[in-house]
Amino acid sequence: MKSSKIAFLGLDNAGKTSILIALDRKYNFHEEIEALKPTIRVERSSFKFLMTEIFKHDFGGQEKYRIEYLKNKDKYLSNTDLLYYVVDIQDQARFDESLIYFNSSFCDPSRCFDKDVSSRSICEYPEIS
Repeated sequence: MKSSKIAFLGLDNAGKTSILIALDRKYNFHEEIEALKPTIRVERSSFKFLMTEIFKHDFGGQEKYRIEYLKNKDKYLSNTDLLYYVVDIQDQARFDESLIYFNSSFCDPSRCFDKDVSSRSICEYPEIS
C-alpha cells in the first residue's frame, strides 16, 4: 500500500485543527470546534483513501513549537507530499509574521532575502540562531 504525508502548518489560532475537524466530521462539529484547545506539538492521524494510507500531521502553531519545527525541518517536514499553510485572514496584524514563518519553512537561509518584509531575511525566524 502506498503512503502519503500531508502537513498542516500556520500560526497559532489560524484554524488548522478546525479545518481538519470539519473535513472529518462534515456535519454537527460546531460544539467540538468551540471547545478546542491549542494543539501541542504535532498531532498525527491517518486514514485510507484509494489504496493509499494518508498520514495527517497537524502542527501546533505556538511560537515555541514553530521554532522547534524550523530548527529540525528534516525531522518534521521530510517526506511531506502535500502541505496546507493556513492563514487567518481576519488577523491582519499577523500577516507579516505568517509570511516570515511560511517562507522560513521552505527556504535555505543562505539564499533567501525579502526586502518587502522589513528588509530582513525571510529565513531568519526570531530566536532560531
